[in-house]
Amino acid sequence: MCNLSDLIEERGIKRGIQQGIEQGIEQGIEQGLEQGIKALVETCNELGLSRENTQARIEKKFKVPEKAAKEFLEKFWE
Repeated sequence: MCNLSDLIEERGIKRGIQQGIEQGIEQGIEQGLEQGIKALVETCNELGLSRENTQARIEKKFKVPEKAAKEFLEKFWE
């Protein structure tokens, strides 16, 4: 027979695993988004597009707000 502490421990472990999975998925999505934006910025830069045009493309393609697009542009623009 299970006692109460075993049940509580099991629930805690399950919650911890679930939170870890959710956190991993979130981090994966963030990394994928950043890699995609970096590739877009590099391509636009190679094609000689302006910063303004590239920022607009980031906003449209990745559906990010203007402020975030500017931050990515600052990070990746050469």
